[in-house]
Amino acid sequence: MQGKIEDHLKKDIASADRASLEKLYIQVSSNAAMCCFNLDDIDGSIENCDKALKIDPKHQKSLYRKALCKQKIGDKVDEETDLEEIERKKKQLVYYEEARKILEDVLHADNKNKDVKDKLSDLVKIIVQIRMKYKLIEQKNQPKETKAPVQEEKKQVEPTSESPKKGTNKNPTPGMSKAYFETITTNAAKAVTGK
Repeated sequence: MQGKIEDHLKKDIASADRASLEKLYIQVSSNAAMCCFNLDDIDGSIENCDKALKIDPKHQKSLYRKALCKQKIGDKVDEETDLEEIERKKKQLVYYEEARKILEDVLHADNKNKDVKDKLSDLVKIIVQIRMKYKLIEQKNQPKETKAPVQEEKKQVEPTSESPKKGTNKNPTPGMSKAYFETITTNAAKAVTGK
């Protein structure tokens, strides 16, 4: 169906018919993107999102679906065994940041979209966590005399009154309690989404 619509769009047609065909093409492409995504065909999904976005660069569903694809690619990077951990984290951050940027654009267009706010909030928490892990890996790889203390990360984020005591519960970021880590990521997500 997409191919037939594309063929008709190439022809010289009346503007009312063109607008109708473009709207249909965007819907078909966006739906095809979701189908590809559900079948784990991420490249096909991005291709279909791009087809829709070529006609309407602000089509929210296509933007949202493209962000989901970027996040999924970032998730899969962590499974790559041929890269060192620090390289995987760098690569993941690139995809997650692309997804974050797209979601922020969608949220800017419609700041009441709860799905986008939730996805963006979750993604920001993941990005903060990866950045903190990345810094720890870098510190671990530095010579002993130039290592910066892990606690410096706390100075960059203003703790809330809910900040827990240091050293409680295990978490993915050594040197900081899980509850404190959650406070940091939640504050970062609130700063981006406003919720």
